[in-house]
Amino acid sequence: MCLKERFERGTAALALAFLLAPLVFPSNAGAAGADPDASITAKDITLSLYDPAEGDTVIIMAHVEYHISTPDTDLIVEFILDGLMWSYTGIMAGPNETSMDVTFDWIASKGEHIITIALDPQNDVIETDEGNNNASIDLHARALPVNPPETNWTLWAAVALVLVAGIALAVLAHRSVRRSREMAAGEGRTREEETSGGKDEAQAEETGEAEEKEKDEEKAANTDHNEIEKEPRGTGEDGKKASKDED
Repeated sequence: MCLKERFERGTAALALAFLLAPLVFPSNAGAAGADPDASITAKDITLSLYDPAEGDTVIIMAHVEYHISTPDTDLIVEFILDGLMWSYTGIMAGPNETSMDVTFDWIASKGEHIITIALDPQNDVIETDEGNNNASIDLHARALPVNPPETNWTLWAAVALVLVAGIALAVLAHRSVRRSREMAAGEGRTREEETSGGKDEAQAEETGEAEEKEKDEEKAANTDHNEIEKEPRGTGEDGKKASKDED
């Protein structure tokens, strides 16, 4: 074998070994050598309820993609609701992982809301692109229907009983007042009748006494007249004078 042939065979073997080396001896050189970055999009945010009602528990799930070359890197993930940080968690990222799912729980309140997932909000991790660390979605939570209060029949029965008792007491009080007034009026009439009767009796007595007095006077006058008529004429000079006057 000539020198040229040996060289060609050696070159071919070296090329083959170079091609087979990644398969025989795998390494993380590709992941470790990737540009460090963490990213999330609106499509990476999913919800357990997309039409929740007020008071429902909504589970928010975020799929985070990252390429971190430094082992055990603490990547902070925040859940922001309507511009206010609601909750957060941490991911222990490293060269051997490229993604992870995180979840947050939220009790829905009625109205329109903006749900935001923020990665590395304090920029603690050095990344090649800081503009893909936030993603947001909109969510509307329905208000609960206003149900009329249940009728408390016991309460209404008690109220009705109180009203009936109040009306009965009012009627009894009215009757009592009217009866008292009637009794007072009757007593007044009795007193007036008694007073009027006493006056009439006094007048009758006075009238009777006057009549009796008048009768007595008439009787006395008649008696005097009769006595004058019965008296005999005089026999003396008066009698004679009277006889002459008669002649």
